[in-house]
Amino acid sequence: MARNIDVAKVVRDNSIFPRGSVDQEAVMRYRDAYELGETLPPVILEKGTNRLLDGWHRMAALEEIGAAKVLVDYHLIPEGIPALLYAAGLSSRHGVILSNREKSEIALQVYSADDTTPLDLIAGQLAVHPNTVRNWVSDIIQDRQKADERRVEVRRGVVALLLPAGWTQQAVADLFGVTQPQIISDYKAVDAYKDRLLVDGLYAADVLGALPESELTNAQELIALWASEEQEAIEELRQAAEIKSAWRDLEAAAKYAKAWMAKGAQVPNDTKSERITYIRNALTGAIQALED
Repeated sequence: MARNIDVAKVVRDNSIFPRGSVDQEAVMRYRDAYELGETLPPVILEKGTNRLLDGWHRMAALEEIGAAKVLVDYHLIPEGIPALLYAAGLSSRHGVILSNREKSEIALQVYSADDTTPLDLIAGQLAVHPNTVRNWVSDIIQDRQKADERRVEVRRGVVALLLPAGWTQQAVADLFGVTQPQIISDYKAVDAYKDRLLVDGLYAADVLGALPESELTNAQELIALWASEEQEAIEELRQAAEIKSAWRDLEAAAKYAKAWMAKGAQVPNDTKSERITYIRNALTGAIQALED
């Protein structure tokens, strides 16, 4: 049930304010309404904290007219809903409605803070379709997928080092919090990841960093042993990587050249001069790499 409390008791927490700024025209409208004696809906506070969840414009209007009391209602934020998202939900359906830009910024902020937040939950609070939310946070989703893929790669590299060192499959599974069948599956990829450890310094550093400290020296020695045994294979891998990179440059150059020469075709964010320079450099560099 709504009741009047002192204006000074209302707590403003800007971290859950769902807007970039207060709309002064809305404040003016509310101020005029209060001065005419109209009764506006109560502002909404979080139960137990008095944090302002909804009614920022009404509060600003009351303060402008010097009001000592404000009509409030209390809400308990449901478990699992971030306070910012709950506050945004209240502002998405009445009063000064949130713009799509404001909604997208809230979705990004909430999902960036916790990417396990269900998209359906965000969509429901913001009164938009889940596909809209997915589009807003697509970059975060892609980054998360890449991070997940990298974690799998690193785990497989650790498997390549620990199993030959005498660790059991179950011990490695426990180390990563996965099942033993998952480690068996990882082990099938060990040869390929052994190759990665031998030729990719950044990857090797990630794998070594994920090892228990007690195994670090042994792992470094094992990699050195692999390198001495597989020197010829490593050199072939490096050469293959350079040729592959060169061919990618050739393919990219051909694509740019085709787009440039086809009248009406456009290459985003490139001027004609930049395209010519890119094509020349790509072709020259790729051909030189192949000749070497």
